[in-house]
Amino acid sequence: ILYIINKTENLKHKCWYCLAYGSGLRTCEISKLKMKDIDSKNMKVTVIGKGNKERITVLPIITLNYLKEYVITNNIRNKESYLFAGQGMPYISESTISRSFRDIVKELKLDNRITIHSLRRSFATHLLRNGVDIQIVKELMGHNSITTTMGYAQVVYKEKEIKNPLDSESNEL
Repeated sequence: ILYIINKTENLKHKCWYCLAYGSGLRTCEISKLKMKDIDSKNMKVTVIGKGNKERITVLPIITLNYLKEYVITNNIRNKESYLFAGQGMPYISESTISRSFRDIVKELKLDNRITIHSLRRSFATHLLRNGVDIQIVKELMGHNSITTTMGYAQVVYKEKEIKNPLDSESNEL
C-alpha cells in the first residue's frame, strides 16, 4: 500500500489513497469531504457515512501534510468547500477516484484485484493486527454491526499462532 502511495505522483490522488488507507474512508466519503471535516488540531476527520451517519476517524500526519499541500496548491479557502471538486460538479465522482486507483495498479503491474476499497479493508485489518480493540475499529469504520468488523478480525485471527494455555502450563504438571 505504501508502495502505491509513494509511486503516485498526482497529489490529489495521493490524498485520496491516504484517506482510504490512513483513515478508513469509503470512496463516497472521500468524494464529499469538505474543508470543515478536517480537524488538524485534534488529528481527526469527520465524515457522513452510509445511512447519513456521522462518524469521526483518525487523521495521520502524512495525510494531513498532503492535504495541506493540496489545499494551498489549489487555493481552497472556504470551509464549506468540497476538497475535491469534479468537472461540472461540486465534488469528484466516486468512479473517478476508483478509476485513478485502477490506473495506478495497472501502471505498477500489481494484482488487478486490488481496489481502492482494499485500502479501507487494510486499514481495519492492520489496526486489528496491531491490537486495537475491535469495538474501536467498528466505530472508526462506521459499521452498524460488530459482525461486519468481525470479518476483518477473522483474517487477523487466522494469521496468529494460537498457543494453548495447557501447553504453556505443561511444565508444571
